[in-house]
Amino acid sequence: MNTTIMFYNGETGAAGTGRLSGGHWTQHDTLTSIPAGYTHAAAGRDTLIFYEKGTGRWESGTLTDGFYTRRESGDGFSDSWSHVEATADTVLFYDEKTGHAASGRLTGGVYREVRGYGDFKVGWAGIAGSADTMAFAKNVGHGDLPNYILAFGSLTDGTYSHRGEVDGVVGIELTATTDSLLLRVPSPSTDTYQIAKMIGGTIGPVHDNGTSGHWDRIGRTADSLFFYKNDGTAWISTLSGGSYANVGALPGVSSDWSIIEGGV
Repeated sequence: MNTTIMFYNGETGAAGTGRLSGGHWTQHDTLTSIPAGYTHAAAGRDTLIFYEKGTGRWESGTLTDGFYTRRESGDGFSDSWSHVEATADTVLFYDEKTGHAASGRLTGGVYREVRGYGDFKVGWAGIAGSADTMAFAKNVGHGDLPNYILAFGSLTDGTYSHRGEVDGVVGIELTATTDSLLLRVPSPSTDTYQIAKMIGGTIGPVHDNGTSGHWDRIGRTADSLFFYKNDGTAWISTLSGGSYANVGALPGVSSDWSIIEGGV
């Protein structure tokens, strides 16, 4: 179970790590050696990978016990991936415009591609991975009549296997812990949420989980969530076994983190 989380500023390369377990936060490390410009990151059981859309530049390393250590880097990836998300041992790269995807193992601080895909549907706007399950969400409605579809399948040992789709959910942005999923519809003032179990390649049942003020991004670890505004306002909660619980505000958080990514 990975309780380590990474904070990164894409404009400056500033970064820091800590541990978030059971809703309890502990700061660990300030990093100065990560290049600026990364647009995406994904973390699994023990490994994190950074990626820069537009260039294909990347790096990977171990993310455990509150610390990040680079293991590999390069610039040979496709430059068009719109989403990069991971389960415990596997990462998925996806292009929202074309439906192309690639998956590979993400363990021991390194990434090894296993296969590519040309048959994913286009337009999945939200993607999240639990320990072994990947979820995809998009709005297929029109105007003021949204219709959110949620697809899901297993993502383990470097390979994705599709299981099914459901509609009628509320959520276009997804965040997952080891065994649970948070679905969110954001708005400038009020965000709306649902939660569900997410394990074994399946999701459900989905339950309403109320509303909150708007957050700019949500990070995760194995059992906890980190809600964040760009001005440094932060809130911590737990999400485990399909159950959500508020913990409280976290003061003293730096502003302008563009990526907040933890493992499962």
